[in-house]
Amino acid sequence: MQEHKMRQRIVPYLLLLLFFLSAFSCTQSRRPMAATSLNDTDTIIAKVMNDSGAAVISRLSNKQIDSLNFRIIHHYSENFNFIVKADSLMLVPMLEDLEIDTQYIYRDELIVVASHTLIHNDSIDSVWVKVASDRLAIGWIRETDLLRGVVPADIISVMIDTLSNSRVIWMLGILVAGVVAYLIQRGRRRKLLLLQHEQMDSFYPFLFLILVSLMATVYATIQNYMPWYWQEFYYHPSLNPLVLPLQLSVLVTIVWAVLLVFLANIDEIHHCFSFIDTIYCTLELLAFGILVYLVFSWSTLIFIGYILLPLFIGGAIYYYLNYVRCRYQCGQCGKRIHSKGTCPYCGSNNQ
Repeated sequence: MQEHKMRQRIVPYLLLLLFFLSAFSCTQSRRPMAATSLNDTDTIIAKVMNDSGAAVISRLSNKQIDSLNFRIIHHYSENFNFIVKADSLMLVPMLEDLEIDTQYIYRDELIVVASHTLIHNDSIDSVWVKVASDRLAIGWIRETDLLRGVVPADIISVMIDTLSNSRVIWMLGILVAGVVAYLIQRGRRRKLLLLQHEQMDSFYPFLFLILVSLMATVYATIQNYMPWYWQEFYYHPSLNPLVLPLQLSVLVTIVWAVLLVFLANIDEIHHCFSFIDTIYCTLELLAFGILVYLVFSWSTLIFIGYILLPLFIGGAIYYYLNYVRCRYQCGQCGKRIHSKGTCPYCGSNNQ
């Protein structure tokens, strides 16, 4: 019996380890065609930010200044790597590239930015980008067509793009799974996770929802008032908050906290419930998290979220302290109870 419980507790951690190993293998499967972590333009930007901007810019050539402007506005420059996510993209030759025929690049190909130019008489898009693939396909394409069909060649950027494009599907899936779990628990005459105080009086579920509300509010604020920072993060992502601007550093720190607290919730739930109940309670917690995220991400865009956030945080802490936290232990049966008086488990009187 003890061995069976031990196996049940090990299973979630084995699955989590398998997920991280698969994610790591995905990051190792590609080799960049050119160094994208720090090119000449990025070095110039770093010097401008850390040194006297006017002194640095005065030493630049016109071509370097143009590259710097393009890098700041478009968030990428020469030698930047993309992965093709469209089925195919057509590359056409320019006047100076008459020896190049019209070519195509296809899904999952790794391409590198070779150059860019402006065509002012193009009514669709004046910015054209020259790209090359690892199979020597090279040519020009409008920037709008390029960015619509590619994603930066970084696992974090790929995840952001994938989650953004499929957010309706996976959010709705989690909500449906949470509702189904709740209905099954109701059929078994069980309460919601946040209401099962007699079995679990942990603050972790409330802390998880508080962090999710903070994450949604900060993310919506950046999207609404500082979109440039999010676009820069999308093209040059990092999970290290120490190397990011303050706004993004706060967001990434909260994301890490959400992940850590969620893992702590799984461990806490698994110690208080059976393996099957752990699955149902985890799905309920995820569904609650999605609801909180949607409420605060939408309400922040119309300023109501900034009023709801302190009310929600204060309400969650008040509810935990007054209705959930068990500060005493029954002298007769040894179980934790919320207040002195009659024990709800054995009926003995505790003074």
